[in-house]
This record gives sequence, C-alpha cells and structure tokens, in this order.
Amino acid sequence: MTPAQIEQLRFALSNPRYEGWTAPPIIPGSWRELTGEMALNTIIAICEWLEDERDVKNLAIEWTVDRVRVRNLTCYQDTVLVELAGHAGYGRPGLINVIVHEDGMALLDGTSAVIHDLNMELSPILDTHHQRLDYLHLFMNWVHASEGRFQPVSLRQSTLAHSGKRSPKKKPKPWPTIRALSFTAAVSSVQ
Repeated sequence: MTPAQIEQLRFALSNPRYEGWTAPPIIPGSWRELTGEMALNTIIAICEWLEDERDVKNLAIEWTVDRVRVRNLTCYQDTVLVELAGHAGYGRPGLINVIVHEDGMALLDGTSAVIHDLNMELSPILDTHHQRLDYLHLFMNWVHASEGRFQPVSLRQSTLAHSGKRSPKKKPKPWPTIRALSFTAAVSSVQ
C-alpha cells in the first residue's frame, strides 16, 4: 500500500460509515473489535498478503474497509478469524473474512475448496464439543450459494434478531426437545 492509501485507510478506520456492524459475524463466539494502529496494521498485513499471494490489489481502498474484528478459532491450532467491514459497489456493506495462521492466510471465497485446502495445511482439531461446533459453524458459514451464507442460530434471541422482530417481554415458551436419532444395523445374511 502506498503512503496515501495508508492514510486513506487510517481515516476510514477513524470514521466508519455506519455506527455499528452491518452484519452479524460469520460465526458466533467471542469477537474483539480492533481499533487504531492494531486495526490498521492488521488490514495492511492482509492486503500485503493478498497482493503477494492472490494478486488482489487495493482491497482495503476499493472496499473502503472501515472496521476490523477478530476471533480465535479453537478448531485449528494458533489461528485467528478476521472480519473486515467494507462497502462494495454503490456503497453496499459487506464482510471480508480471512483466516490467519502461522504459515499464511485463507481468504473466504464462498467455496468449500478453501476449507479443504486449509485442512490439508492445518489438520482441524476436533477433540471437544466446542472445537467441533466451531468447525461446523465455520464450514456452514464459509460456504455459500447465490442466496448468501447459511447462518445457523444458537438461541431464540438470535432468530428474532435475524428476522427483525423484537424479543418478547414475557418469558418465551421453551422450544420442543429434540431427541437424538438412534440407528441400529440391520442383520442380513450374505451368501
């Protein structure tokens, strides 16, 4: 990035277009918003990697990136998921997602190939329920179709938030219990 582009990015980060994030994070969890020099340096590092490895030029400037948030991923060792808030053509808000790891980065492109390639570089860690859920959420939200990404919800409040409805003031009725399926093998004789 040129010095002028860095100053343009610094200005955008100090004056975001919207008061808050325009979309929920790609996966639920404990996200931390980066500000100041930390946000600036994170975006610059991602842009430099994209220019070197993917021949993507001026991402932060063309997308008018003005927010950064990060979240550790438990399903891969020493990885961070980074979300950049930007604005595509005609000022439409959007998210750019990048997984940063020791040996490089993986840029969201909506296909499962990126996750499969990442799995070849970094074996996923799926020992605990939390790690498996992290991986499931990542995969389901990373891969998308023309209608957008699949966004599973964990809580009723999340469902209401996505639908635009207000949370009821009275205590909601509990959702019906979903029981696990059980399978039994059919015994057959083969001759």
